[in-house]
Amino acid sequence: MIDTFKPFLIYWTVLILGCLFFFLCPFILFLLFPLLIIIIPTWAVIVYLIGSSIQQRSALKGIGKRIATSCLCSLLTILVLPTAFLLEDAISWGTISSPR
Repeated sequence: MIDTFKPFLIYWTVLILGCLFFFLCPFILFLLFPLLIIIIPTWAVIVYLIGSSIQQRSALKGIGKRIATSCLCSLLTILVLPTAFLLEDAISWGTISSPR
């Protein structure tokens, strides 16, 4: 089953490392703003290719299992940024703050 999710795990790891990198060096983010016209469509294509790859690899029978798989992957991807903010607060201030 891990082989099925290998493309997603690679994408997720790169996303986490990217968030941590931008927290450590936020100036780089301002250098990348002009490239957003190229980055956003490229990112959309990469996410589409990863989703179709996982769907082909898993070959799950039934729509319920496919929906559950996509919800799990989406949930993990959505939780990357809030978790990165919590880690950044914990590292900077030495404590985990309550939600704002």
